[in-house]
Amino acid sequence: MDRIFRTLLKAQQAAIAKIFDLRPGAEFFAAIEVAEQRNLPLVCGDRDVDETMHDLKEAFLKDWWSLLTSSSQVSMPQIMHADGIEQLRDREMIARLREELKDRGPNVLRVMLHERDELMAKHLLTCGGKRVLAVVGAAHLDGLETHWLEQEKQIPC
Repeated sequence: MDRIFRTLLKAQQAAIAKIFDLRPGAEFFAAIEVAEQRNLPLVCGDRDVDETMHDLKEAFLKDWWSLLTSSSQVSMPQIMHADGIEQLRDREMIARLREELKDRGPNVLRVMLHERDELMAKHLLTCGGKRVLAVVGAAHLDGLETHWLEQEKQIPC
């Protein structure tokens, strides 16, 4: 089941990359290049991909019926046109998608965003007072900000 699930996700990512002429992971390769040029340490602040994939499969199994049967306010044709990729960078559109997923796939939302947002914020805060370049998906910005502020309050002065 894990292998099938991973294959389906990879196929979906490849299709989206082809439609929008994207190079998956390009932003990460750029960050690595800059870090190497400036002799800066690189820190992976996200969850282990295998752990995320395992939890995502479990979450999807819990949410699959709702994800397949409930209607969406944001349709794929809306997103899959020339300006669609730009919509996926727009915080308002992302907030709409996140709100919709909260109802349609709460377990998927928890695994894909909430748990990872919290972990990434913790990792960023452990970098201390140093300057940090963080490369994150646009869907993580609001959650990272929220968790950052919550965790920052807990740090003694």
